[in-house]
Amino acid sequence: MRIRYRLRMCIWKHWKTPQNRIKNLMKLGVGKDTAWITAYTGNRIAYVCQRRVLNFAINKERLTRFGLVSMLDYYAERCVTC
Repeated sequence: MRIRYRLRMCIWKHWKTPQNRIKNLMKLGVGKDTAWITAYTGNRIAYVCQRRVLNFAINKERLTRFGLVSMLDYYAERCVTC
């Protein structure tokens, strides 16, 4: 869970400007008003990444589609059961 939180922080930092953040949040299915409020919260990255909006926009399934596999899923797939 903390790893996904840190990945969200990296993605949020990568988007850099509020205009890019609004555009990308809207692409991920967040409404325009909510995206605007979230993008203009200031420089509080940890606060934004804990909010429900970002957890909805960048969820586990989307991270998997981005190519970031869950460590637990990877271990369960590779582990030999005794």
